[in-house]
Amino acid sequence: MFVVLLCLLAAAVPAAARGEAELRVSLSAGGEYDSNVFRRADNEKEDLGARVSTDLEVRGEEPQVRYRATYRPSYVKYIERNTTDDVDHLANANVTARLSNRMELTFVNNFQSFRRLGREDIAVDDGSGDTIFRDDDGGRRTTRNRARATLTRAFGSRWTGTSEVFHDVFIPDDNNSATSHTLGTLANTIYGLDANTQVGGGVGFTYQDFQDTTRLRLNNNNQPVLRGQTASETFVYRVFGTVSRRCGPNTFLLLSGGPVLLQTDQDSFNPGFLLPSVSSRTDRSVDFFANARLTQRWSQALQSSLSYSRDQSDASGVGGSTIRDQVSFRTTWDPLTAWNFGLRADWVQRKATTGEGTSRDIDQQRWTVAVRSSYRWSRRIQFNGRARWDRDDNDQGRGADSGAVTSYLVFLGVEVLLDPVKLWN
Repeated sequence: MFVVLLCLLAAAVPAAARGEAELRVSLSAGGEYDSNVFRRADNEKEDLGARVSTDLEVRGEEPQVRYRATYRPSYVKYIERNTTDDVDHLANANVTARLSNRMELTFVNNFQSFRRLGREDIAVDDGSGDTIFRDDDGGRRTTRNRARATLTRAFGSRWTGTSEVFHDVFIPDDNNSATSHTLGTLANTIYGLDANTQVGGGVGFTYQDFQDTTRLRLNNNNQPVLRGQTASETFVYRVFGTVSRRCGPNTFLLLSGGPVLLQTDQDSFNPGFLLPSVSSRTDRSVDFFANARLTQRWSQALQSSLSYSRDQSDASGVGGSTIRDQVSFRTTWDPLTAWNFGLRADWVQRKATTGEGTSRDIDQQRWTVAVRSSYRWSRRIQFNGRARWDRDDNDQGRGADSGAVTSYLVFLGVEVLLDPVKLWN
């Protein structure tokens, strides 16, 4: 996957004038403590492990194109739970091309292949709120790829328009979770009323499908019962307005929201007296999606943000579309010295758009608090520390492990930064 991204990046840069590009490499190693390796509500298993990873980054710029690609393979070796030993993969690509003085095209792609989502989330925060913990032995993997292309055009000094398409695929490697695909488009326009205030609005459409994971089995009374999730499709139509305002020299406020129409077509399972059958039903509902963000720069080194969002969860991994409410707090402190600090706190709630035709409804709440710190000891050596607490309450059931899942994750390590290598000039 990363090789394909690099090829796309190289093709985007004209051969006659590639500008400058460089390769950056860093190596890191450290110790990790996990209080709940298998993410279970009961019979928790803790362990210590060693984490080794490398970061590869290619970045370049020329008059019309800027691009950046990163790839991080990460290997964890536990002392006792060696069934969880494996390599996680994370790759990102970003290309921005200026098509004219008024038009710009941006492409962003994110690829993840983890033993389970959340293993790398202590270091990587994409703000999606879609981290899911599965109860397994660590040998199963989850693969996800998200791509987005955005075209921005300026129609004047105050008026700009944006259109974008996006795609999300979520592939869990187990029989109880469903593979999902999300495809959507969005168009909006923004007009500047003055130097501090902008208003706008737009429309959007999203299609999401979940594959069927049902298994017909006999219970103790020899009656057919359904295990897994029936297939479903969800269509989301939305209209929204936006207001952004600079409330002061260092304060910025963004408000966005509007009504949405959700239509879910889902199979309904009927065990029957002799033969089982599957029928389809359609549910329609009207909701309201919103986004609010307040950003405050306290000083040149300290910045904080508080946000709330209500939208469709791109990948639930459990067989049905969900509505996600998320409250997030972020603060970073970079005192322009060798130290760097960060703090984040999240509350996420996901509920199913419909519970019909499924073997279990989706009602999940998750709390997260994470801190990080780094110290630049020399030009090439940096010490890193991270800690994270998670609590996952899930009413959809976890069999014998039903209940709240709590975990602590702590990492201490050292990173070696190699000198950048010029690829071409």
